[in-house]
Amino acid sequence: MIANWIPYAALMVASVSLFMAVATFIRAGDWEKSKAGEAIRSELGAVKNRVTVIETKVSDLPTKADIARLTAEVDAVRDGVKLVQGGVGRIEGYLMEHGK
Repeated sequence: MIANWIPYAALMVASVSLFMAVATFIRAGDWEKSKAGEAIRSELGAVKNRVTVIETKVSDLPTKADIARLTAEVDAVRDGVKLVQGGVGRIEGYLMEHGK
């Protein structure tokens, strides 16, 4: 006897499920018009502005290649200074020996 009602129960469950799906679909479109939807859009706009500012700041930062090039230039200057220091030491020693 219960077995006779199973198809009807399944049909009723499917109908309720379809009704819930349609109600959810209709309600899903209404969230944008609500205050919460406007708050979300406002917050999203603020986040977009912050991301734009961060992207601008990051684009101005040096890259790894820039830092490597600068390091190479500093190393070259350091080597040049060492050579100059050696020459200055020799000139200083010469002047100290010859009394001038």
